[in-house]
Parts: sequence; C-alpha cells; structure tokens
Amino acid sequence: MSYSNNGYPNSPRPNGDPSEVPFHPEVDQILEQLSHYRRRVILFLLNEGEIDTLEDVLRHEGIDTETTEIELIHHHLPELQNANYIEFDQDTGEISKGPCFDQVVSLLELVAQHADEWSPD
Repeated sequence: MSYSNNGYPNSPRPNGDPSEVPFHPEVDQILEQLSHYRRRVILFLLNEGEIDTLEDVLRHEGIDTETTEIELIHHHLPELQNANYIEFDQDTGEISKGPCFDQVVSLLELVAQHADEWSPD
C-alpha cells in the first residue's frame, strides 16, 4: 500500500485513481465523534430538533444516574463542542447546533438509513 503526502493510505477506487480516495482528516474527526453512542444520540436528537438542553438528553434516554450526567457534561458534550458540532452552555445546560454541525449531517443520515442493515438481528 502506498501513502499520500498527508500520510493517508492511497487505496485504489473502482476507477483505479488513488488520488480520489476520500481519506481526509476532517472525515476522521467526524468518525471519531460518531464512534461513541452517546455523542451519536446527541447529534441525532439535535438534528431532529428533539433537544435543546442537557435535561432533554437525559430525559430522552431515560437516564437518571449522576455518573452518566457527569460523563456527558465533562466528556461527550465538550468533545462535540471542541469539534464545533455543538454549542453547550454548561451553566444553563443549553445545547444548540455549532458552526460545523452541517459537516456531520450527511454521515448521521447515512447511519440512520442503514442502521437496520447493521443490526445483529
């Protein structure tokens, strides 16, 4: 396998042109954020307009454990905010779409469209 100048592998695509392989740091960042269930849920719910606050997330998932709330406040929500996918006000608990939210929408939709194909059932 050969590698491009940015260190990403050049794998041939169906047309045989390795320069068109979609290996980009931005895609890696999106996939990293979508890799955890809780972050996916937050992004899905936000995309559907079903949440505005941390309380909405907790209520939607039926979560009432302090440990999960702390994990959301101190890990998952800041991760999504650092990636600019969400805005999170820790004082008020408000959650809104961030300036880069639109970058994740197509992958969220792809996951939703094919979720039944990946189900263990």
